[in-house]
Amino acid sequence: KNYNLTIGTCFSALAVQAIVTTFPSMLYITFRSDYGLSLSQLSFLIALCFVTQIGVDLIFAKLADKIGYRISMVFSSLLAAVGFVSMAILPRIMPSFAGLLIANILYSAGSGITEAVDSPLVEACPTKHKGAIMSILHSFYCWGVIAVALLSTLFFVTVGRDQWPLLAC
Repeated sequence: KNYNLTIGTCFSALAVQAIVTTFPSMLYITFRSDYGLSLSQLSFLIALCFVTQIGVDLIFAKLADKIGYRISMVFSSLLAAVGFVSMAILPRIMPSFAGLLIANILYSAGSGITEAVDSPLVEACPTKHKGAIMSILHSFYCWGVIAVALLSTLFFVTVGRDQWPLLAC
């Protein structure tokens, strides 16, 4: 009967979505220098992230009703987490671009599911100030971008950019 945990989880899911779109882009110069990726390969990673998010968003707009919103949200978080761990590990154990492609698809799919189910889930919660809660929900994406920029910059300055896989994990 108390939906605060559900709403808080949805807030954090939008912060994760911000991590998906912001953190990898902070590493493109590192990917270029460490893995020898070309600008077209980096551009493809950007496009793949967008296309994967949109495609999964379209699929889960209908699928979430069938499998459930809770399962969808848990699955989205799991995909994002596995994607970031994969980003840290796969380029080191297989061809780097292929590893980054796999990781990108995983965390982007998680973000796409979040996009499809997050707002409808909060909208369905019986709260008194729905408009205000929806505004706060969508502001969490912005706060997530700011947090990623600040925390990753602090990490890179103190620990070193070469330790980015630790931060990804």
